[in-house]
Amino acid sequence: MTAMVVFAGAAVLAMALAAFGSAYSQGRTGKAAMDATWKKPEVAGKIRTTMMLALVFMEALTLFVFAIVFVLAGRVTPEIGTFTAVAVVAMALSATGSALAQARTATAALEASWREPEESGDSRTSMMLGLVFMEALTLFVFAIIFVLAGNMDSSRILFGSTAVAAMALAAIGSATSQGRTASMAMEATWKQPEAAGNARTSMMLALVFMEALTLFVFAIVFVLSGRAATPEGNLFGAAAVVAMALAAVGSAVSQGKTGAAAMEATWRQPEAAGDVRTSMMLSLVFMEALTLFVFAIVFVLSGMMG
Repeated sequence: MTAMVVFAGAAVLAMALAAFGSAYSQGRTGKAAMDATWKKPEVAGKIRTTMMLALVFMEALTLFVFAIVFVLAGRVTPEIGTFTAVAVVAMALSATGSALAQARTATAALEASWREPEESGDSRTSMMLGLVFMEALTLFVFAIIFVLAGNMDSSRILFGSTAVAAMALAAIGSATSQGRTASMAMEATWKQPEAAGNARTSMMLALVFMEALTLFVFAIVFVLSGRAATPEGNLFGAAAVVAMALAAVGSAVSQGKTGAAAMEATWRQPEAAGDVRTSMMLSLVFMEALTLFVFAIVFVLSGMMG
């Protein structure tokens, strides 16, 4: 079986997985929009606008997978065939994770649109900000695949294949947590409209922390890619990126719980929004630092290898 056959099989499966994830997420969003329309017909236009914006983001995720398949198809060789096959599947998994998180956010925004029509603009703005963060996670995976593919050879296959899988895992963890936090921010907007601004500010701060976790994995992959040419560096690099991804996912899950709880506290006690945000930020800093400790030890040890 040739490398091109393996890549082609992985590519069509990746495309199908990405299309499935986007379509499922679009279906959830479309259903929420239809429900909102009959529950509040007088704001059908605003609901349709919110729906369309969300659908565009979900559609783009499958296009990113299409693009990376197209890029890698011209670089498939027997030496790096495994890497290219793993890379397209990793892209599809990250795209699916982002799409599902976006659907959770979009359905919450559409519910807010009919429950509190006069705040639909705030809901849409918060939704858009959340979707941008989730979309970027898949773009980070796209970027690292593109970078690694440029200098991939047989000596780096284990590291390269593991690295793109680790990036996808970190992106899924961050996206899931961001979706949870953003959907609660949408809920806070309609349950306590006067707290919409505070909820959006707290949401944005939380999403930045969760986004950074995937960027830490991106950074360590980038650092180790230049040191993976030796057998020792290849093996250490593969183990290190998996460790980084696991740490990032653990931190992201915890941050997602904290962010969602902060959104609920904000609408239940709007006058305490500042205190809630301060407590949330302190919690997120501690959780973020855990992944940074792993980053630091990987960086130090990588300089001692070989």
